[in-house]
Amino acid sequence: MAETIVFPKVGMTIHTNKKRILSRDALVDNNTMGVISKDCNIVINQYLYYYFICNVKLSNIASNANPPSISAANLGLLKIQLPPLPIQQQIVGACEAIDKECQDTRLRIEKIKAEIIKSVNSLQANKETVGANCIINQNSINPLETPDKEFAYIDIDSIENGTGKIIANKKIIGQNAPSRARRIVFADSVVVSTVRPYLRGFAYVNENLEDTIFSTGFAIIQSANQEKLLSKYVYYLFMYSDDLMAQMKTAMPKGSYPSINKNDIESFSIPLQPLKDQRLLVETIDALERECISLQNIIDSKSKPFWISISNKAILQRINLTVEYLIMYNANVYKIMFGSPSDIVDERDIFFDIVHGWNHLHSEKNGVVLAPTHWNNDSYPLTGKHTQKIIDDVVVAKSDLLICVFGSKLGTNTDTHISGTVEEIDEHIKS
Repeated sequence: MAETIVFPKVGMTIHTNKKRILSRDALVDNNTMGVISKDCNIVINQYLYYYFICNVKLSNIASNANPPSISAANLGLLKIQLPPLPIQQQIVGACEAIDKECQDTRLRIEKIKAEIIKSVNSLQANKETVGANCIINQNSINPLETPDKEFAYIDIDSIENGTGKIIANKKIIGQNAPSRARRIVFADSVVVSTVRPYLRGFAYVNENLEDTIFSTGFAIIQSANQEKLLSKYVYYLFMYSDDLMAQMKTAMPKGSYPSINKNDIESFSIPLQPLKDQRLLVETIDALERECISLQNIIDSKSKPFWISISNKAILQRINLTVEYLIMYNANVYKIMFGSPSDIVDERDIFFDIVHGWNHLHSEKNGVVLAPTHWNNDSYPLTGKHTQKIIDDVVVAKSDLLICVFGSKLGTNTDTHISGTVEEIDEHIKS
């Protein structure tokens, strides 16, 4: 509903820390959470929005699970500074004034972005295929061969859409690495998300990343000849070229899990300018993007000081929030459990994406909601029972369907079975 504060609730997008307030009633994706005041005589939604913007880091209230998630229970425990209504209104007024002051800066950023897009889409040159000029997915390792070594793991959610920022805060041990953790990235490489590429989950890596593994959900592209084609030129084409995006969309299968593959990428055609023109374009866009970052830093730095001035008079107390999931219709809910050993991580993320995609397309029309579950998110501690028995009682027994995926191992032995996942299959058949 209008005035709800919305933000990501699952996946590495939590680390983007983005929040928005709705100006009208709306439907949002299932991966989004909404918060709204129950009583505007206690807290007004605009104050809540600005408080979240300035003081709430989403990753601090997310679980440590893989993928991370924010639960209604954890959000309900959040404490905020709660001054009297007149002070809340003053703060909102001050923040709105800052927003107005920053509007010219935002318009400048939009103008710069439009300038970049125009410069890329006005390129005039003969076209050649990516495959004829680039090396794709050349380097990989198997982290299971170094079982005790720690790696930074970059999965699909670790690259911020549309910005090229890599969030490298997920650590894994070689022996626990998911089956998709295989790609190695060296300096001067382009990283392209092959899953939902229209979100522009692309990045340019300008230096070697030590002890870092990328998911096979990425294509890693390097120029085969730097005297003919610059890798960063290729990156800017992927990020800003309308024609290249149209080719990606054409190559994607029509379904709830659209993606492209290596063969698709090799077939894409790109304008191949003379090398000196490529260098000029890259230098120009680099300068414009640095200006955008500088302007955004100015915007981000303006509102925080207002909270310092009220911190001594604000009352710190738990606030009663309503958590809205913003999809409101009658439906039958069927729980689908995903079972797997610990080495299966990316496949689990894909499973959740597919189920959420199906819900988005079909649930309201059919009156059916598929609720994906996994022991990591849906079980809770109990005393007096083995961990696997708790999972059997809390998750398996309440599931209508069980889907299991295995990689390089069956899993860890339990009291009665050769692995927890095997026990889950057995218990589900019995139920």
